[in-house]
Amino acid sequence: MKTIILPALLLFALIALPIVAVAQDGGARAHYEAGLKAMEKRDFKTAFVELEKAMDIDEDYEDVFEQWEVAMELADWNDTVEGEVDAMDLVRLGEFYQKLGRFDEEREVYQEAIDLDDNCSEAHGHLALANYGVPGGNLVTVIKETIRFLQTSPYREALKPALLDFEVFGMVRIAKSELRPVFRKAGRFRKSDPLKSAALLEEAAAGEDMLPAFRTILLTEAGKARMRKGDREGAKKSFAAAVTYSKTSYTIDALLGLAAIETRAGDLDAALGHLRTAVGVGSVACNLIAGQKMKAFKPLFESDRTKAEMMKLVNVLLGDEPIRQMIKDACKKASAEGKEVLLQWYGPYCPFVMAMEERLVRPEVRKLIDENFVFVRMDQGSVSRGMMRGASLDAEYGNVMESCGVPSFFVLHEDGSIRTLQKDIPFMAESERAYVMDNIIEWLEGVVAEREK
Repeated sequence: MKTIILPALLLFALIALPIVAVAQDGGARAHYEAGLKAMEKRDFKTAFVELEKAMDIDEDYEDVFEQWEVAMELADWNDTVEGEVDAMDLVRLGEFYQKLGRFDEEREVYQEAIDLDDNCSEAHGHLALANYGVPGGNLVTVIKETIRFLQTSPYREALKPALLDFEVFGMVRIAKSELRPVFRKAGRFRKSDPLKSAALLEEAAAGEDMLPAFRTILLTEAGKARMRKGDREGAKKSFAAAVTYSKTSYTIDALLGLAAIETRAGDLDAALGHLRTAVGVGSVACNLIAGQKMKAFKPLFESDRTKAEMMKLVNVLLGDEPIRQMIKDACKKASAEGKEVLLQWYGPYCPFVMAMEERLVRPEVRKLIDENFVFVRMDQGSVSRGMMRGASLDAEYGNVMESCGVPSFFVLHEDGSIRTLQKDIPFMAESERAYVMDNIIEWLEGVVAEREK
């Protein structure tokens, strides 16, 4: 009898194993799918519970562990929501996705917040930085969303200077992509008919909706095209128009072009005037002038009447003197008021800088700065050539752009020497993205406490 029962039990077990496996698989699938549906509805707490049940049944089912980890991290977001989800709720959700490194979902959530409320400044700012130096990011989105961030900020009045800067230097960063159709059209005639190419650029610059910074770029390039063809009068007209719209590295190019035309025409005084103006726009002009010492500006360096001033103009220290004087004046004022100088290395083309600017004008930060510091900015200008101004200072302060980045902050002694330095990294790191007010306030309070000791 036993010999009959044992094989029967064995046969039943063999039959039952697949049934149990199917039941386990079905149970895991049911909880897994319920978890994903809850994730879609942003009920992350339910998703966490369902995915954990699926994992208890079969920890290797699909990507259940990965999804469970995400739900666990996002479940905290549910606690921040009161009532119907609004734009700022979505911004906070985006911050959760950012910490998880899920940048596509982060950007989608910020865009959803903007669709819900286009005046949500934080959504615009977060979307800008979620595209900046991040996998899958888009520089055009960075620039345009940073502008919207400044425009929609509750502190927009105080941010007007920063917005004006960024509408020039920020837009210059994406000029090639924004002006691609114009340059492509003009480029067809670059070699075969340079004057036609120049005319197309000038025509585009005259467009009613063309940004001033873009007009400077187009007219400068048109002037260069005319110069290559020998049309000096046409080039002079284009360069002269270019310098009226904005002050960037392209403005310097246009001024140097005008100086070269006047030098060739024998009007050394007019040429010298254009070079002085170029150095006033940015000390990078000093190096560019020096590069033409034996070429376009050779007569200026050889003339007894102009060579002494030309040697001054190629000195970057002279070009940076206005900035040096600004710092000296700030140190003098700080000494008289019992304060210290807070010097910001400022890049008007950088979205991180603009994010910081928005925080710096907030009352709690502004009060700390006004009560304890004389605040000045070292505006280093366009990124297109590294530094448009302040190159000599950059070297003296320890190669700021290479070792620190922007924005960085220096606290100076009365004599202008550095007491302490705050690099951009702790404020601007991707994990923080310039929005953590507590970090900024904590650092400023620490600097003040250190001085008072």
